[in-house]
Amino acid sequence: MNFLASRNIIGTDAADTAFICLFFDKLFDSLNGSFDKVTDGKIYRTAVKKNSIHHTLWAESLKVLSTMSFILENGRKKSVPTIQNWMTTIRSFQTLSKVLDLNGIRFFLPRHLNQDPLECFFGAIRSIGSKNPNCHAFASAYKTLVLNNLVSTQTGSNCEEDFTEGSLSSFKNFFESAIASTSDFENQIVISADLPPTLHNLSMTTSFVRGQAQNYIAGFIVKKLNKTFFKNCQTCLTQLCTEKVSEHHSLITAREYQSNHPTLKYPTSTLCSIVQQIISFVGEKMSNVCLHPNIHSTLTNALNQQLILTFELNCSEHKDLFRLNIIKFTVKMLIQHYCTEVNRILLGKRKLQDNETDPVKKLAYTWYLKHSKTRKTQGKFNLI
Repeated sequence: MNFLASRNIIGTDAADTAFICLFFDKLFDSLNGSFDKVTDGKIYRTAVKKNSIHHTLWAESLKVLSTMSFILENGRKKSVPTIQNWMTTIRSFQTLSKVLDLNGIRFFLPRHLNQDPLECFFGAIRSIGSKNPNCHAFASAYKTLVLNNLVSTQTGSNCEEDFTEGSLSSFKNFFESAIASTSDFENQIVISADLPPTLHNLSMTTSFVRGQAQNYIAGFIVKKLNKTFFKNCQTCLTQLCTEKVSEHHSLITAREYQSNHPTLKYPTSTLCSIVQQIISFVGEKMSNVCLHPNIHSTLTNALNQQLILTFELNCSEHKDLFRLNIIKFTVKMLIQHYCTEVNRILLGKRKLQDNETDPVKKLAYTWYLKHSKTRKTQGKFNLI
């Protein structure tokens, strides 16, 4: 743009536009470095060191930013917080660099100070509840996000995509047998910060999490079926739900927005067992049938023939269609979840697990690696 302006091919004012674009490009790179070496010609997108070029750029940037102002339509100048916040950020990085150097830290990567993941997390919290939740609503929303694996960037947010794997794995993994014992599991927990050990001894065994998720999913299914099938039939709901809340319903209890006015369903152990059988069956067959047409009908018919139910409703109105309806709804839910997982892999928002055996997910990850436009280069010090 600067070259074209110098040759009068475009307006000479374009040279100023080129200058300001290049200025902010360098400034953004200096505060977003994640490499120890120069990559793609970006000399400022590197680690900040005692004698690195970042310090010169920051000193010059403060002079330029201090002269900037916005011009209103009436010609008056107006100072906006954006410029002042930029200057505050630069001065903070200058101070941080000096403090770290005095404490023997030779370099740091500015990108690791990025708060976009935190902003994405709060955006996800607000998306499923109040925009200004209280402590109880915040905790309930967080449990929903953890269960549904939905911590992701919201549309319209001014943040980069947070390419993190979900806090929990797919529904199928909740029902797989525990590989390690309780002591082995506790030893394998990776804690991102040195928190007191007592915070992690909260019955976080594989079987406990699996059981809680099982009850929650079963309660969700019966609540949805109540709207379309049972329609508040007390005979059916009495058999499928229990009024005696136990420790097995801890997750459902925590999800209640008002503890004194419960609105969720608390499924019986029999219903949980039925849902577990359906999820295990679909998890085994999905990768084999997902490439064929009529996935839903194929799985539904196979389940209807092979699922053994020792349970029968006493309701004459719903007992004949109960089996088919719970199969149809659960299969539909699992297909949608499976497609979401595959799409997240294709978009690079989810990585494969080390023990992944699903050929479709492996193929999706291979496709992403081949067609991804973002080429990530790992340096000596950066962690990507």
